Amino acid sequence: PSCELDFWKERRRRALMSTTGTKRKAESQASGGEPKKPKMKKKLLDLAKSLVEGDDKKRILVKGAKELWQSALDGHGVTPQEFATLRHILDVYKFTKAARIYLDSLVTKHRSGTSMYQQIDGKRYDRSCLDLAAHLAKDELISKPDAEELWKDVLDGPGVTQCEADTIAFVMEKYKCSQGAKSYLKGKLKEWRGESSGMDVKTSASSTSAAATAMAVDSAATATTGGWHHAAS
Repeated sequence: PSCELDFWKERRRRALMSTTGTKRKAESQASGGEPKKPKMKKKLLDLAKSLVEGDDKKRILVKGAKELWQSALDGHGVTPQEFATLRHILDVYKFTKAARIYLDSLVTKHRSGTSMYQQIDGKRYDRSCLDLAAHLAKDELISKPDAEELWKDVLDGPGVTQCEADTIAFVMEKYKCSQGAKSYLKGKLKEWRGESSGMDVKTSASSTSAAATAMAVDSAATATTGGWHHAAS
């Protein structure tokens, strides 16, 4: 069944991710290299610094946390670079408890559960992709860079499964997407369907050939058996 196939493909994908990640880490350590740090958004860094300097206890208050989020929202949504900068600000600056809770809820991607899949209206979807989409849509828009992140999430294995493709389609229906995001994801799904159809055609041709061979063997066996019966009689 397709659901079992998706399950084992997902297991293999995660095993591959783990192996690849370990290999890359070992190669980086061997070469003395350090993982690349994301570039920070100077405008947000400067704002955070000014907010801290304006408080007697050198903290960022709730009002300041909201200012940071609104500053990141300008333009076409919050970019991956802006998310990384806000995460950095949370790590290095003091916040009041309420301010930290407010900004952390917007900046941090949270898991909705521990299983690989999530059932919605009786259909199964990829939980990791759904969680990432919910995180990226906190600014109320899935932008093209967000769409690229989503496709990268489902592509980090031996191939995109039917469940993962269904999840991308579901995300496009559920969330507001920019025109660039729609075009990008539609194009990727179209490419995937073409590759999937090609695989189906090859599988079908192989199955047809195998069936024809089996029929030929059966026919030969029947003819031989018939000959034995005729000789016996």
